[in-house]
Amino acid sequence: MARGSPQDRPSVRRQTLEPAAGGTATGPVRIGDVHPSLVGWTLSISVSEASNSVPTVRLTCRDQWMDGPGSVEFGDSNAGISVTRGGRLWVPYPTIDVVAAETGASVGSGTTIRILGYPVLCGEVPTGSPFALGFSSDDETGAGVTTNFAVPAGASHYYVGPSNSNGGPLEVKVQDSGGIVFDFYEMDLGSSVAPGLVVPTPWRPVPPLVGASAGAVTVKNTNGSGVAADEITVWWRFSLDDLR
Repeated sequence: MARGSPQDRPSVRRQTLEPAAGGTATGPVRIGDVHPSLVGWTLSISVSEASNSVPTVRLTCRDQWMDGPGSVEFGDSNAGISVTRGGRLWVPYPTIDVVAAETGASVGSGTTIRILGYPVLCGEVPTGSPFALGFSSDDETGAGVTTNFAVPAGASHYYVGPSNSNGGPLEVKVQDSGGIVFDFYEMDLGSSVAPGLVVPTPWRPVPPLVGASAGAVTVKNTNGSGVAADEITVWWRFSLDDLR
């Protein structure tokens, strides 16, 4: 039977990425097929890390069958999908281009990301999760200083998570690229209650896409005593099966 006929099941795909220190993205590798019943891939990801490595990946997904719609991206140069611990990810697209980047203070080279792509056909149940995480950090936000965290491509939700109780309160404002405010609140870092924990995981939706930008999460340290707020981190949630 000729390969590529509708009766053939796509084979497992194997790809390897080796991001270099300094943050430069690798070239893309592709996991894909045009089988008419293919609905996506379960990606099994394992990582061998160099010292101080914080590897991420970015996905460009598309439906190649019957001239499908344009690509959908998850992760960009602002923040990618964290793969430090590896795991399984369900990607509901027949074609996936993957690039990797090193976002940590990696020493030398040696980080290797290995990906196995298992095809999932129509009617089959995928074994991975469609959710992934990424993050953006700022080492120090001085008193009165505002830091902008650009929403990465494909992110659906965000969560502001300062690492300690120095400085603050923090004023958090979320707006789209046109300046419309979608969220505005204050976080008191000196509270005995964990900041922001109204629910176990306080995810909030990011603004809708306007043009080519999804806007930004702006964090201002309003401390009046000149105390800096250490290590502000914004976590991003990517929902690969959501319509945004």
